Amino acid sequence: MQQAFKEKNIAEFLYITNNRLPVERAHGIQIMSMCAELKKICAEKKIDFALIIPNRKNALGTDAFTYYGFEKTFTIIRLWCIDTIFSAIWLGRLAYWIQASTFMLSLIIYCICHRKTQRIIYSRELFVAALFRNAIWEAHTLPARPSRIFRLLLRRVGMIVAITHGLKQDLISLGVAPNDILVAPDGIDLKKFDVATNKKVARLSLNIPPEDVVAVYTGSFFQHSWKGVDILLEAAKILAHDHIRIILIGGHPEELILMDEYKAFPHITLVGHSNTDMVRMYLAAADMAILPNKSGSRISEHHTSPLKLFEYMAAQRLIIASRLPSICEIVDDSSAILIEPNNPTALVNAIRSAAEHPELYLNRVAAAFERVKKYSWAERSETIMTEILRCKTLNS
Repeated sequence: MQQAFKEKNIAEFLYITNNRLPVERAHGIQIMSMCAELKKICAEKKIDFALIIPNRKNALGTDAFTYYGFEKTFTIIRLWCIDTIFSAIWLGRLAYWIQASTFMLSLIIYCICHRKTQRIIYSRELFVAALFRNAIWEAHTLPARPSRIFRLLLRRVGMIVAITHGLKQDLISLGVAPNDILVAPDGIDLKKFDVATNKKVARLSLNIPPEDVVAVYTGSFFQHSWKGVDILLEAAKILAHDHIRIILIGGHPEELILMDEYKAFPHITLVGHSNTDMVRMYLAAADMAILPNKSGSRISEHHTSPLKLFEYMAAQRLIIASRLPSICEIVDDSSAILIEPNNPTALVNAIRSAAEHPELYLNRVAAAFERVKKYSWAERSETIMTEILRCKTLNS
């Protein structure tokens, strides 16, 4: 690790991410939640805080605070970039690198023009973190075959925050010292995700029959095939005559178009991208929540720390999830029904068992809720900030 620094000399904390905000994907919630908590810590320590993102066109608007339901407690700085991702998508991967490189240029100019004596740089992108001395990189996954350049960039960061222990082990195999890696799983705001709405009221609001057994899935559908939506849909077909309603929330319009065949099944409901309040309402109406991640993907098996898992736990709904190392870092057989991944029949059997004998699983619901209390964004931010201040990682 790099040389430790004195807390009193830190002038600024910059959280930098090359993402548009707001965004339809779950990482937008993660970024905003972390920034809100880090800002509180920085305010106590008299450290300036800002979130820096690219200034990109956005069909969702530009007010991330309103979109995600946050108070405007921290500053969001939008830097110029050439938004080829939006205007020249036909360029493919090149469009991304044009956008990313112009954002990095703006970032370098900004940091030079607003130079602080000591600042902490924190980023979700390795190429951003590697621009600065001793920056912190929050790692969410790794390339399937890390290039030599990727390995060189790893050596430039001062600290890595990995979201799973499996990801930490993969980083160690790339030559990163274990002491340079802090494992900090994703989290939840229990106050925001408390399902206070009565199940009967929620179902009335969503036009769901009160007698139905309801299984809910939240999140993207086919953007990442390892999320296992195809497994859930195969299971749903088998459950056509079981009086069990399967509801999937989070699909993009283009994904919903590709799923026309499932509209013929009256017990399958497909819902487009929804805000946090609507997701919370569907979970309030549910009897169980499904996390069907697939094996065969390094991300799915070892790297992911699904926000939906923490939301299911916070909502106090029975969780049926794939038995994968990444999932088992958070829940086990005492707090969820864990099933063989990639197996629609195993999922069907678990859903039927939960529907027929809900009383057998009440202890697992309670255990999951107790467990999720230690995974708050506030706790995560405090852990990360404490490690930063204890160990090192100063950028100048």
